[in-house]
Amino acid sequence: MTLRKSKFTFGPWTYDPKRDLLRHANGYECYWGDEVTPSTVLGWLAQVQEKTWADDATVAGLARAFHALVNLHDFARRAHAEASR
Repeated sequence: MTLRKSKFTFGPWTYDPKRDLLRHANGYECYWGDEVTPSTVLGWLAQVQEKTWADDATVAGLARAFHALVNLHDFARRAHAEASR
């Protein structure tokens, strides 16, 4: 899918589809991975929120990134399932 060749930004976060991770402007990385659950998302949000460098824009950007990526992955999964029929 061509979407995997693009990088997406969410405030100070950038999604790198080749490495399947979110990278903060300061270099901190959150691995997205294949299996993302609500507890995974909450865990990353809680972990990042505790960092001394995490301001409101950092946490909000991470939440927006997770929301967009969950929707993107769901769309890709549905498209693949329909193409397999």
